[in-house]
Amino acid sequence: MNPPLDLINWSALFPEFLVLGCLLILCCFEILFQKSSKLLILVTSCSFLIFSLVFLAIDWVKVVSEKTSILCFFSSFQVDSLTTSFRFFIVLSALLSLLFSFDYIQYSTKLVIEYTILILTASLGGMLLS
Repeated sequence: MNPPLDLINWSALFPEFLVLGCLLILCCFEILFQKSSKLLILVTSCSFLIFSLVFLAIDWVKVVSEKTSILCFFSSFQVDSLTTSFRFFIVLSALLSLLFSFDYIQYSTKLVIEYTILILTASLGGMLLS
């Protein structure tokens, strides 16, 4: 028996799905292209984080204007203005850490994609815990 889709409410977790999609794209970059461009990796991850910030800002405006919380996954995950603001700051800090470490990424001889995947995975975990 399948649950009704209105009880799941996938839209509340769309920013997390964006970060997860970026992680999957970066993993495909690593598998398919052995020597992928460092700038391409940085632009891809930063663009997905910026899209996630935009959707979090839209969610925050929606939650504040309705003055209620959004329940999803059978009321096991609650999205209110406090959790949305925490998720916003987590994504913003991940974006700033990637942008500020551009020189490290550019001149590093190590695998840059591992560094980016580590930052994105930590931000995804923080977003899901908040």
